[in-house]
Amino acid sequence: MSIRRITNKMDMDMLVLEREKGCRTWKIPANSDIKLDLWTPWVDNQAALTSKSIVIIGSNPAASVGFSIFEHQNKLYLGVDFDTRIELPGKNGGKDEIELIIEGHKIRGE
Repeated sequence: MSIRRITNKMDMDMLVLEREKGCRTWKIPANSDIKLDLWTPWVDNQAALTSKSIVIIGSNPAASVGFSIFEHQNKLYLGVDFDTRIELPGKNGGKDEIELIIEGHKIRGE
């Protein structure tokens, strides 16, 4: 699966961190979006979540909680902890491309 666009509907800038490939970073200004081509990393446990996931966090990391995005068993998940993850829906049953929308301190997929 890949993330093709992230829309930030918040009144603050957000940061996207790709941990798996050298920790690349993108900034999404408030009330805007960016086009990406991010393949979601496969994660099977908490250690892999910590080292391989894509993280979305507010531009002031000290004042916000980051959310990890990862793939597990052919589904896309969002979570702070591997054991309490929630599934994000994607097009074609989650096996294709997904757009993430950040709104009201929540992230959802379309």
